Amino acid sequence: MKKSIYLLSLAILLFSMFGTASCSSLPKSSIDHPFGLFYERRLSQFSELPVSSDAVVFLGNSLTDEGRWSEIFPELKIFNRGVSADRTEHVLARLDQITKGHPKMIFIMIGTNDLKFGISPEKIISNYREILQSIQKQSPNTKVFVQSLLPRKASFQKHIEKINHDLLLLSKHYGCTYIDLYPAFLDKNGAIKKEYSNDSLHLLGAGYLKWKELLDPYILDRRNN
Repeated sequence: MKKSIYLLSLAILLFSMFGTASCSSLPKSSIDHPFGLFYERRLSQFSELPVSSDAVVFLGNSLTDEGRWSEIFPELKIFNRGVSADRTEHVLARLDQITKGHPKMIFIMIGTNDLKFGISPEKIISNYREILQSIQKQSPNTKVFVQSLLPRKASFQKHIEKINHDLLLLSKHYGCTYIDLYPAFLDKNGAIKKEYSNDSLHLLGAGYLKWKELLDPYILDRRNN
């Protein structure tokens, strides 16, 4: 009996030490993040490497996280603030790490993971609205580029197109620039083109080069201003 109590106590102690992210140092939503310890490590890096006022920030989930943006746009001072598995609520919770640096530009793409977790398009847009409001309030001189969600499996098409339509309206309301990436990645069946993804979500190299091509006019415009 004593041995069982000891083993149970030890298990609880080890779980408390290693099984979850520390709540004290992270935004409150981090405890719900699918990759809790990874999330803690990533945010810890962001805290030690603060965004600067001349930065161009790429903000989002794994699609952003996996992009080699400093190599894609070597002439820009890029801070990659993508985190794999992030949803809109996670971006909202960690947004102050970015806005307190008052970056020059933010390119944001977020929301596709929300759909996988059953979060409604209406809730996604509500969270997105809070994100844009927070950026405007905390860093009013930052130029914000709202990027459409990309296609994935055809079963997501209806929801993604609804969200993209609402993101366009939201961008107009808050004076942000909307960048419609969606049509260039869409195949005739309503899914992401196979040449751009090998899992119907994440991008291959060709996908990132297509993304760069679509961003180039906006990057060039900012270079010339």
